Amino acid sequence: MKLLIIKSSTESKWGSCKVISPNLHKLYHGLGKGFELDWFELPEDLMKGEMKSYSSLVSELYKHIEATKPDRLVFVDHLPPPPVVVSFLLIQAQLSKLPPMIFHLYGDFTYFSKQWNYLNEVLEGHPVRFIVASDSQERLVNEFLADDFKAQRPIDKLCFPVNAKDYFYSSKDRTDLRAEMGLGEDDVVVLYSGRISLQKNVDLLINEFLKIKKEGKRFHLWVVGAFDDVGADFIGYESYPGYMFAKIQTILDGCSQDELKRVKFFGHLGKASLRVTKAAADIFASFSLYHDEDYGMSPAEALATGLTSILTDWGGYSSFASSDKWHCELVSVGLSEFGFELGTQSFIDLVENYAGKSDNLRFSHSKEFLAKFSIEGNIDVLREILKKDGVPFTGFTWLLEQHAFAMNENWSKIKYNKFLAPRDKGYYPQLYNNYISGKTKENNNEK
Repeated sequence: MKLLIIKSSTESKWGSCKVISPNLHKLYHGLGKGFELDWFELPEDLMKGEMKSYSSLVSELYKHIEATKPDRLVFVDHLPPPPVVVSFLLIQAQLSKLPPMIFHLYGDFTYFSKQWNYLNEVLEGHPVRFIVASDSQERLVNEFLADDFKAQRPIDKLCFPVNAKDYFYSSKDRTDLRAEMGLGEDDVVVLYSGRISLQKNVDLLINEFLKIKKEGKRFHLWVVGAFDDVGADFIGYESYPGYMFAKIQTILDGCSQDELKRVKFFGHLGKASLRVTKAAADIFASFSLYHDEDYGMSPAEALATGLTSILTDWGGYSSFASSDKWHCELVSVGLSEFGFELGTQSFIDLVENYAGKSDNLRFSHSKEFLAKFSIEGNIDVLREILKKDGVPFTGFTWLLEQHAFAMNENWSKIKYNKFLAPRDKGYYPQLYNNYISGKTKENNNEK
């Protein structure tokens, strides 16, 4: 099978995609016998250039398609937006002259709803398949698919894989860093890594951590990552430069000297340092309710190091839940027109009752997780997906059109956009309740 894979010629500006894209590329390179790979690069800011410039680039792409006659046209990166590339391809050629298309979908699917909705007008009848990263994302995307199209199951699931050469457990790394940090056997380290932003709820995590107290144990919170003032536009909350820093500084100003010693900010760390830090920690925790949380590379990389993890039952995080092969518990999430609720008490209970994990168990949990979520563990999964025939595209529902309209008309004033806000009795909950799996056993929620 001959694949023509469209990739970005530039590194993504989005942190997680700086990891996701190269890992997916490595996954495709691992397909081996039976697959012939051909790569075509386009700049991620394709639309920002002059019309003549990007028209010329897409023209080159079509000439390449004509010359090589691939069996599948695969869009593996999130930028440039795949529907934009398809739209300009169709200026160059008739739809019937293009091969079946496979689209890897990312969390920004809803952000680019206007561009995806345009395919309704131009892609009818063409064989396509969508690849999503989690069950939650599949449920969300299905909300936008026409019933007859959805019935033919055009969506396949393939995780964004972890590179096992970058993330694994090392007993030596754990011992060395904990000794350097002055930690003893009874010290329990809770770790968060990722963007420190509004929808990641790092401030809430700090507040809940400060409630943890148990005789005989000393608890620490390590926060790894850079401050990011991206707001929560889809639900009407804006941010400003320095917002999260100020919010967290206010919390720390109210802490005792002992508490301040136990909450440490590491800033941004490279892969090697981050792996060592995860090895030295005991529990990974994230309260993210980000509307683009279609997967979750940071918790995936933490679980690859054998870390016990406590995550929100939200988006792709839910896919990691397991109590036997590895240890990942979910915090319950509720969503209505009144906002979110989180079962934060369960986080406190899980941390206070953490009994430790032996080296052998961490090695075992790391191995089991990587068997399912690593690059090597997903080669056969990808091979089977690529062998499937495309499903004739019959379109998206009115919901995507309405979402696109709201984004287009009200983005600059989205704080007042009743269509997107949860308080409008239903649109946001209707769509994003798909991000809640309901796997949690308790409902001890706190607003």
